[in-house]
Amino acid sequence: MPQARTILWVLFVSTCGVLAAARAGDGDGKGAVLEVPREHKTIQKAIDAAKDGDTVLIAPGTYSGPVRLKRKSIILASHFLTTGQKKHIEETIIQREGSGTVIEVAGAAGAKTRIVGLTIRNGGNGILCTGKGVL
Repeated sequence: MPQARTILWVLFVSTCGVLAAARAGDGDGKGAVLEVPREHKTIQKAIDAAKDGDTVLIAPGTYSGPVRLKRKSIILASHFLTTGQKKHIEETIIQREGSGTVIEVAGAAGAKTRIVGLTIRNGGNGILCTGKGVL
């Protein structure tokens, strides 16, 4: 059975900068909430439609990566963000077949970009930060 990596608390330091720690209830209440799959069929389509300050809220289920965050400050989260219920972490899975990255955070992503309460499965890299600059 494939090994799953769970992202509950994210503190990410790399050559790109720092992705701040996030936990349930940390949302600043600003921006729109884009719901996957109710409003957007895929996570990437919701990310592409999002603007700075928006939240991409992912319903429980299994979704295919890769997912790329770039050029905006958004929150990518399961319902753990809004409920604090840990079951949403286990039930909201982003996976990728093969050896590629599941979630890529490009160096041009904004400083308030956060990834909260997701299970990352398969792929060669769970979350990869690329490029230069401050996140």
